[in-house]
Amino acid sequence: MRWAKTTDIKKLKQSSVYGHIFVLVNGGLCAYEFQDGPLPDLSNVGHGFLAEFSCYITSNNLAGLIGLQVIGGAPCRHVSMFELVLNQGTIMLGNSDSRHWLDVRVV
Repeated sequence: MRWAKTTDIKKLKQSSVYGHIFVLVNGGLCAYEFQDGPLPDLSNVGHGFLAEFSCYITSNNLAGLIGLQVIGGAPCRHVSMFELVLNQGTIMLGNSDSRHWLDVRVV
């Protein structure tokens, strides 16, 4: 389990953060959530993956519905996760930690 929190941009060390969740904006991927620490090893991601992902999202009109999340390394080794967006932060749980919860989206 890990917590996300609001952080003053002036207090960030740019060398120790990386884009963690991306959305497609004007044909390009734009990070809107960041994590601290080293970037996970992405060497096993195919060279054409990002272009194919962007093309698929655009051609199927999914830009406002689907994003891309970088998961890897220690604290995010889970293949799938459950995310709760709260007033003051976000909590993400691995599937095994959230097995008794119902998947519900309230807008």
